[in-house]
Amino acid sequence: MNYMTKDEISRVLLAAQSNRRDYLMMYLGYFAGLRAMEVCSLQRRHFDISTAAIYVTVQRSKGSGKTRHQLPSAIADLVREHIRDMAPNDYLFKGNRRTSVSRTLANGQEVGAHIGYTTFYQAFLKYCRLAGIPESLHFPHCLKHTAAMALVKSGMRTERIQKQLGHKNLTSTQAYLDVLQQETDAEAYRALAL
Repeated sequence: MNYMTKDEISRVLLAAQSNRRDYLMMYLGYFAGLRAMEVCSLQRRHFDISTAAIYVTVQRSKGSGKTRHQLPSAIADLVREHIRDMAPNDYLFKGNRRTSVSRTLANGQEVGAHIGYTTFYQAFLKYCRLAGIPESLHFPHCLKHTAAMALVKSGMRTERIQKQLGHKNLTSTQAYLDVLQQETDAEAYRALAL
């Protein structure tokens, strides 16, 4: 399982800071441990801005649960500014006709369009290259793996990690713990080998 170190994800986010949309996509993907399409399909209604703190609620894909995350204040301010004039069903990251996915509501009303996976991937690839990230990490799902491994390495309890990532099954969370154990075993081997 490939993931970035804290230094690497920091460099990617720093490289993306010049573009507010791209920075928000990368940051939200990492901070909430989202899959690429979960980032692409975020709507204004997913953000609770009724208090000083801003929360994002995400219905996870692949049968996973719903998660709610309080955003750090610097990102909360950026989100508040970005969504200020949006209607509840507006997509946070709008696409164009050629590169986006649109949706029609039950009442026949078309709801804008969000960016597609390819647009997200191309932006992610661009910032990985600018940040000097190894090619093996040039895929958006790496954001989810990076968030998961940061949680595991922080010492957070497994059940909390499962809840944070929206994993339906503990086996999904266990995969990250197994990676950490393999790394620990390899470190111990290198340290103790004669």
